[in-house]
Amino acid sequence: MFKKKSIAVTAVLLSLVLLLSQFGISTFARENSLSAIVATDLHYTAKSIVQNIQNYVTMPENPLFSHARHNAQLFAESEAIINSFLDIAAQSESRCILISGDLADFGRPESHRQLALMFKKFEEETQKQIYVINGNHDAKEGFTKANFAENYYEFGYSQALVRDENSLSYTADLDDKYRLIAIDSCIYDESYGEINSSLLLWIENQAKDAKKDNKNLIAIMHHNLLKHMNGLAVYATDKLIDDRLENADDVWELFANWGIKYIFTGHAHSNDIASSVSQKGNEIFDVETCALIGYPCSYRNVEFSDTGVKITTNDINEIEINQLPLGYSQEQLRLIASDFNGYAYGMMVASTKYMLRSYMANPLHGIEKLRLDPESSFAQLLIKIMPRMHETLCLPLYKTEATNGNSIEEVAEKCGYQLPASNYSDLFEIAGKVVGEKTRGDENLPADSIEIRLLWDCIKVAAVDSLDTLEEDIEKAIIESNLPITFSNIKSFATLLAFRQSIVRKIMTVLLGPAIEGVTVDSEPGDLNVILAPYSQAGTSESIIDAIQKFLAFVFDYITKLIKVFM
Repeated sequence: MFKKKSIAVTAVLLSLVLLLSQFGISTFARENSLSAIVATDLHYTAKSIVQNIQNYVTMPENPLFSHARHNAQLFAESEAIINSFLDIAAQSESRCILISGDLADFGRPESHRQLALMFKKFEEETQKQIYVINGNHDAKEGFTKANFAENYYEFGYSQALVRDENSLSYTADLDDKYRLIAIDSCIYDESYGEINSSLLLWIENQAKDAKKDNKNLIAIMHHNLLKHMNGLAVYATDKLIDDRLENADDVWELFANWGIKYIFTGHAHSNDIASSVSQKGNEIFDVETCALIGYPCSYRNVEFSDTGVKITTNDINEIEINQLPLGYSQEQLRLIASDFNGYAYGMMVASTKYMLRSYMANPLHGIEKLRLDPESSFAQLLIKIMPRMHETLCLPLYKTEATNGNSIEEVAEKCGYQLPASNYSDLFEIAGKVVGEKTRGDENLPADSIEIRLLWDCIKVAAVDSLDTLEEDIEKAIIESNLPITFSNIKSFATLLAFRQSIVRKIMTVLLGPAIEGVTVDSEPGDLNVILAPYSQAGTSESIIDAIQKFLAFVFDYITKLIKVFM
C-alpha cells in the first residue's frame, strides 16, 4: 500500500514539475554553484574628513536634508552604510564580494586608506575575500593607479593570476569553475571610460586562457557595456552622459564571443539588467547596480550554477547612528533610525532640487555638463532662458489662496491649459518619483502616467513662460534676419504646440511617448530578482523575421495611438 502511495505521490510531483515548466517556472539547482555578493560605487568619505555635517550645508531651507548634493549620495552616512553592508556580507553564505569601482569619493587618499582597513578587518573576521576594481573617482587628488593597487593589494591583486602591466586589470580564480576578470575601464582624470587596443588584446588572451582552463569568466568593470535604455532615448542619452564605454559598440560582441557572459558594472547609480546576443549567438548580460550610498542603497546576491544565474537584489534598510559624524539634529536621527530607506529617498528628492538649482540657476554649470561651447548662440540662449525656467519650476504645483498667481497651475492657465489633478505638491516630488523608479529598477511609468504627464507639463509651462523674458532678444533676431514673423507669432505657436488640444499637439505626444518610455519603462530581463541563462546556454540572435515582426508591431502601435488621437 505504501509503495503504491509513493508511486502516486511521485507521479503527481512529476506532473506538477512538467506543468510548471510549461509556464516557464522552474526550480533553481544549487549544484556546482558559486555564491557572490556584488556592490558598486561606495563613494566612501571617511568620517574624519566629514567631521560635522554642518560644514556641508547646501540647502538651509530643508532642515532634514540640508547637506544634499547633486548626486544624491549619502556621503556623510557612507561609513555607517558600508559597515552595515559588511555586516550583512559577513552573515551571508557568499565567500566572495565583488566591488566594481568608485570606492572612495573624489579619490581622497585618507578615505582609500580607511576603507582598506575596514576591508581588512572584514576579511580577517570572516575569512571571506573582497575583490575590487577602480572607478573614475578612484585615481584623483594625487592618488595614482599605482597607489590604488598598493592600497587594495589584499583585495584582488595579491590573488591575481595575471595582471595587465598597462592598467589595473587582473584575473583571479573564485573557485575551480569560475574565474574573475576585473577590467580597468577608466581614463585618468576623466569621467568616461574606454577599452583601448592594448587592454582589449589582454582581455582576449585571458579569455583564451580561461577557456583552456575550463573556467567560466565573470567580469567586473566600472562603466556600462550595454545600453540600459531603449528606443529613441538611447541616442540622446549616449551623447549626453558617459555611463557606457566610449567604444562599447565596438567591444561588447567581442566580449560575448570570448565567453564573458556576465559583467557587473556601476557608474550610472541605478539597478538595471541589459542583455544582448552577438551575431554568433553568444549572449551577454550587463548587470548594473546602483550606488551603495544612494537610494535605495542596493547590493546584489548572485548565485551561479549549471542551471542558471540567480540574482536577488537587496537594500540597506538600517544603519548604526552612533557611526555617523557630528551635526545631525534629533529629527534627522529619528528618521534615520526609524526609516533609513525613507531618509535615503528624501535625500534623493532634495538632491534633485539641488541639482536643478545648480544646472539651471547657474546655467554655465549646465552648459559645461552638456558639453556645449559657451560662446555658441544656442548656449547664449540657454544662459538667458534657464534661470527663468528654474524660477517657474520652483513654484508650487497647484494654486491656493496664498499663491496669488505664483503657481505652475496658474501659469499654465495663462496659456489656456489645465494641469491634471494629483496628490503632488511640487515638481521635485514628481521628479523624485521618476528618478527613484529608475534608480530602484523595474521602473514602470508609461508616458500617460500622471507623473510623466505632470513632469512634461511643468517643463512645457516653464519653457513657454520663459519666452516672455526673451522678447527683446527674439525681436532683435527677427529684425536682423528679415523674417516675416513677430514675437507674438512665436509665442502663440509655442503655446499651441505645447498645450492646446490641437491635432499637432496630440501627434507630438504620440511621437514623443516611445522616447520617454525608453527611460521610464523597463524592458526584459527584469532588473531586480531574476534567474538568467547559465553559461552553457547559447543566446538566440534576432532573425530577419523577428526584426520585421518587431518593426510591424512598432508601426501598428503608432497607428493605433494616432487613430485614438483623431477619434
